[in-house]
Amino acid sequence: MGEWSEYFEDFPEENPVNQKQGPDLGPKSLAFPHLHLSQLTKAELEIENSKLQKLEAEEERKERERAEYIREIKSKPAYKVEICPICYNNKMNIYKTSNNSFYCECGECNVSGEGADVIDIFADIEYRIWTGES
Repeated sequence: MGEWSEYFEDFPEENPVNQKQGPDLGPKSLAFPHLHLSQLTKAELEIENSKLQKLEAEEERKERERAEYIREIKSKPAYKVEICPICYNNKMNIYKTSNNSFYCECGECNVSGEGADVIDIFADIEYRIWTGES
């Protein structure tokens, strides 16, 4: 057996450096990352919960705006239909949102993207699929 560093290269999940530090507070950790829930007074907890509710409300508002934007785009006829770079079906609807902006969505596999150039949008969709990004 060689050095410990060689072992941890083969088994990174067992390396103490990669272990999670501190308790997991879930989504509330965004509002107060330095404190544990049990360390807060009722007044502090109410303040932190109101911050969290504001963050959630803002996120929900953005989600509604995005859904409305997409619904508005889809209400217009498709600019053209291409072959989807993911499922290779001829169901990639391309909508022109402005003079130099496009929105693409596949009717089969539901991938979507937006940008200034259709080729760049397709490349970005492929990159996100292959890297596992959303």
